[in-house]
Amino acid sequence: MADEHPAFLRNRRELANGLFTISLDPPEAVRATFHTPGQYHRLTIEGVGESYFALASAPTATTFEYLVRGGSTVADAMVDGLAVALSAVAGPGFPLQQAVGHHLIMVATGTGIAPIRSVIQTILPQRARFGRVQLVYGARTEPELAFSSEFEAWASAGLELHLTLSSKHPGWKGEVGRVQQRLSPLEKTGAFAFLCGQAEMETEVAGLLVSQGVEAARIFLNH
Repeated sequence: MADEHPAFLRNRRELANGLFTISLDPPEAVRATFHTPGQYHRLTIEGVGESYFALASAPTATTFEYLVRGGSTVADAMVDGLAVALSAVAGPGFPLQQAVGHHLIMVATGTGIAPIRSVIQTILPQRARFGRVQLVYGARTEPELAFSSEFEAWASAGLELHLTLSSKHPGWKGEVGRVQQRLSPLEKTGAFAFLCGQAEMETEVAGLLVSQGVEAARIFLNH
């Protein structure tokens, strides 16, 4: 297709239960279309198919990073060295500039942490421009808490982490339950909220945040 550009996958890293991260160096024509954290684009594998993936890196990054859950023909074909075709980056993303000067609530489940990580990587170099930055992140198991090697750096930069697993697992000392149950302690006065995960979660969390004082007009999805 005329709007597709070639690239090669690299740095596949396994997490758990078919979940992995992978990256590529995009052509400048594609990189230049990435403007807003939370955007996504199409990856096509010749003879296999195509699928859309959110960018897990900041718009300023020269490398595109992805968080992928296996189980589809495209995801299962993604290995180091594989040639792929990339579309331009699209989608509204998250309106981070609107949140400058305000508290920010981010809620993610599963691979929904990928576009939220894009937001976090954008915020960290300009952390002082925001109020409290609060992340509620849920997964099924601890190994599925993607980007966990970065949590310490996020916390050191002033990001408030609220991690929860959907059920109790041996050795886990954190919260257990759905992200919907972790919203009450958050600072909501004048806050913006960015949500990404299963559609049911997004709907439920949006409703709960409104009932707890967040303006509906300040709650955003990345699609």
